[in-house]
Amino acid sequence: MNDLSDGELKFTYHEGIEAWLLTQPRGVSVVIAARAALRALPLLHRLARGDPHHFATLTFADFWANALAWVAARYPTCANANEVRLRTFAFAASATATANTAVATATAAYVDPFAAAAASAASAAVTHAAAAVPAADVWEAVSADANRLKWVAPSVLASEQLWLGRAPPNWVHENYSLKAPHWRPWLDWYQRRLDGREAAEDIELLFATLPVDPREKDVAEQNAELARRIAELQEARNGEKRPPAGDQWDFFISYSSKDEADAREIVGILEQAGHSTFAQFKDIAPGNNFVREMQNGLESSQRFVALLSPDYEESDHCQAEWAAAYNRDPGGAGRKILPLLLRQTKLSSLASQIVFVNLVGLSGEARRQAILRALAPKPLPKPVENISAPFDFGWNAAHRVTVVAGPQNTPVFPFAGSDRDHHDRLDACRKTVERLIADLAAQRFNARPDYRITLETYLDELPAAPGSGNLLLADAEARVLRGLFEEDANILARALAERLNRILEFHIALRPFYPGVGRFYDDVRSGALSAPLPRDAIASFVEVVREHTPDIFEQSVSQGIDRVEEDFAPHPAAPAPQLEPGVLVPRPDPIEAPNPEKVQAFSITSTINAVYGAFLKGKDMGAAIKGWDDVAKKLGEHVEPVIEFLKNFTPGG
Repeated sequence: MNDLSDGELKFTYHEGIEAWLLTQPRGVSVVIAARAALRALPLLHRLARGDPHHFATLTFADFWANALAWVAARYPTCANANEVRLRTFAFAASATATANTAVATATAAYVDPFAAAAASAASAAVTHAAAAVPAADVWEAVSADANRLKWVAPSVLASEQLWLGRAPPNWVHENYSLKAPHWRPWLDWYQRRLDGREAAEDIELLFATLPVDPREKDVAEQNAELARRIAELQEARNGEKRPPAGDQWDFFISYSSKDEADAREIVGILEQAGHSTFAQFKDIAPGNNFVREMQNGLESSQRFVALLSPDYEESDHCQAEWAAAYNRDPGGAGRKILPLLLRQTKLSSLASQIVFVNLVGLSGEARRQAILRALAPKPLPKPVENISAPFDFGWNAAHRVTVVAGPQNTPVFPFAGSDRDHHDRLDACRKTVERLIADLAAQRFNARPDYRITLETYLDELPAAPGSGNLLLADAEARVLRGLFEEDANILARALAERLNRILEFHIALRPFYPGVGRFYDDVRSGALSAPLPRDAIASFVEVVREHTPDIFEQSVSQGIDRVEEDFAPHPAAPAPQLEPGVLVPRPDPIEAPNPEKVQAFSITSTINAVYGAFLKGKDMGAAIKGWDDVAKKLGEHVEPVIEFLKNFTPGG
């Protein structure tokens, strides 16, 4: 069944997942089935261990069938789709090449053209997987997949971590042991599924399209052929990656000549992961000018890998290379230096300032995984959830972030007829303001220009219809108007004071239709100013937004930020005047005026947080957003202090 009581899908047996899949597009069934089959793969390798030949044949077939199912889910429209479909059909029709029933049903989900049949096959694949491995683990993972599909396309989910955000269960590694060297391509392939990584598309497709037959050809020979074809593709790609003059390598490898064996191993790991490297042992030919070539390599490499050891610390050449790299990124903000500690050693004062990756005692797969984890980009900070903001933001049809309708300008009508009541109050407020602006412009009252300017701004922000304007910003102007009224109460003409009071009353009468206003001030009052406002980070964030307007951000985004900074700027409080008898003062405001410094700090940081949160959703959009990754990196660097400020400001943050 599936439980939706808390908004999250939770499956526990066959009927629930199948009923849900019947409501989904066919592609959802394909990816759910493929990922379920992948989770069952490790324990199925226990079959036929008493017969090495039979075990190898079953294992190879199981890998190959899983690759078919995964490719079908990940690349549904690839150029080789027809070939994959034919191979999948042949496998699903016979289902004799493997003992993995979950894979057989997973491939059936891809082959069948009808959504209902695909859903049935997918639910069967999940059920078979749950029977093969600890069922609770499978159902939890399938539920996580289903909830993830609320945000990403099936093909995107196919490429993500197999156990979505948690470490694989212990039984995955305890039972998944293939020691013969020829299994390395498949072990690497499955590790990529666990990690949520991918090789280049042509390499991934190779696992599903290479002509193989586990029943007629020797498994070791077929794996060797697979490894050879992968090496050919990688060599061709590395040749393409080798930068001509003026271009860049991905990594410069700095090492002591006594550590060349380690350097060769690490270069292999990096290049297998698709990166280009510059290293002395392969890029400086005998007879070349060593110093000049090393200088060219340093200047033409984006990042610097230092293989730290006692020999590295004693080498003058290595220390010169380190100093040159350190000067390019002394603060470490660009993560230009990646230190890998090969053997324990006392580090120099510069090297000790940068966090290194400890490879001491690691070898083989453990060393490879440690290096690849270190290469992963710094994760983007997550925005603070469930807080109000002066604006809401989202992506429009032109694939740009823009201001969208939110609680600030979308009224709520709790009772029958309340929409008419809202319309009448809004109309009365607007007309009253317009008339007073006209009278002030005609100088019918002896009042300073601030009243007319404030009323004009208020009128601009007042919603003309649901989804327009912004009552929260209008409320900020109403508070400015109230402050002017309080300050001038002794000198205002009574007629003007009466009309100001009427406008404030109309405004207060509108608030119940816009509960977001009250929530905003509740958030402000409950917050705490425990740290200075990160003004430099805010300015840098806004600069990135302006730099990428209008390619990623609509003009309304930076304009909205400007309005927040202007409308919520603290105004110096005038001393309360000694009121004369009979003087009209503003009617009491049900929402007490909060601390102006807190209002300013929360309004601007919550707006930045809302812009950033909306921007992040672009990563999962169906259409690729050109330049998204680069902009995300720049925004992430600047938004982190803003998010930390909000967490400290928000109770329980």
